[in-house]
Amino acid sequence: MVKGKKIKVLFFILFIYVLLIKVHLSSGNETSRFATIQSLVEEGTFVIDNSMFFATNDKAFVNGHFYSNKPAILSVLGAGIYWIFYNIFGVTLKSNSSIIIFFITLILIVIPTIIMLYFFYKSLNLLKVKENHQHLLVLTLAFATLMFPYSLVFNNHTPAGVLIFIAFYFMIKNKFDPLTKKSFFLMGFFVALAMAIDLVVGGAFLAVFSFYIIFTERKNVFYYLLGTLIPVILYIILSILVTGDLLPASMHPEYFKYDGSDFLNEQNIAGVANPDSITGFFVHAFHSLFGYRGLFSYTPLFFISACCLYNLLRKKDTLFSESLACFFAINITILFYLYTDSVYGGYAYGMRYFIAFHPVLFFFTIFYFKGLTAKKLRLYYILLTISVFIALVGAYNPWADSFGYPFFLYQPVPFLNNLRFIFEDFLKFMDPSLLGNIKELI
Repeated sequence: MVKGKKIKVLFFILFIYVLLIKVHLSSGNETSRFATIQSLVEEGTFVIDNSMFFATNDKAFVNGHFYSNKPAILSVLGAGIYWIFYNIFGVTLKSNSSIIIFFITLILIVIPTIIMLYFFYKSLNLLKVKENHQHLLVLTLAFATLMFPYSLVFNNHTPAGVLIFIAFYFMIKNKFDPLTKKSFFLMGFFVALAMAIDLVVGGAFLAVFSFYIIFTERKNVFYYLLGTLIPVILYIILSILVTGDLLPASMHPEYFKYDGSDFLNEQNIAGVANPDSITGFFVHAFHSLFGYRGLFSYTPLFFISACCLYNLLRKKDTLFSESLACFFAINITILFYLYTDSVYGGYAYGMRYFIAFHPVLFFFTIFYFKGLTAKKLRLYYILLTISVFIALVGAYNPWADSFGYPFFLYQPVPFLNNLRFIFEDFLKFMDPSLLGNIKELI
């Protein structure tokens, strides 16, 4: 059972998240999903031709109709929530979209994130981490990684990350206390559901975790694979209903050949694009990892996480096999997007395609607290302060403008764009005339 102080920490995080939920849609990513939600409930179809969100740029033209280009399962779950508001309370997206957006985000994004943090606490207990360090680590994951800003908006990366981590928790728990057949079933169900929600990163973890179970838990592999069946079958059915095959519409460049499409150039389609040169590949790799969209530049604490993961693999110590599984899954995801993406996820804060493995990667920071010294703790607090600040700036708008050139720079930097807009909003609040004067100077 979670002790009283842990409950207070989780409720504090929940309170902050609820307070900051974004109730207005500001990206094609969100409007594309809500177009499907509205169409399913109000018209009983995946076709979004008549949706109030039809103008979204994230749509595909399939067999004479427009569909969301996103994997459908998260929108189907959202439609279940909207159905209740629409049919029981008479609240519609047209009449009061903010309420619908709030509750769908709360139920499918925020609450699952809190549940994931609960399982993170349980993993800390397994490894006998001191209680004061447990609270610090949980708060760090909640507010110092990009799980923070992306837990405030409706997206597929956050719930996929939640599901992957819970499946990983079962994996490490099995090292200390053998799992029941039910737990193996749940482990398979959660990681497969992550695949159905976020195909690439969820698929990478599903593949690697499956190999792990097959080679280490042969007597229980049946229950694990049985758990994967429901999400996999559901994904197959929903994909075939929209595209006629197993790939989401976003990986069909031919479905974006329509007037006004933002994706006529296949280089703008993640999963389809490819490097134009070796130099281009390495530039993209640098900015995806260390540059203006970098995994490590947007969460500097991940330098510690990555070092701890490396040390576990090098020493072949505690949780070696589990660490190796995560290492492969994380790097498969990274390499896939380094090779098949050129726009860093479009309008987004940081490299959003990596969000789903943030909790698993951060897990390895636990081992930094083994034999912790005052010097190591100071370094942790320095990186923590920077990471919290960056995540907080991201919370202003996770779908940051990524194509404008902020200030004097010639590269789109979502972090600086958000800072600029925060500064402008502050001036508008204080004295609108100040903003005009500063813009004239710039």
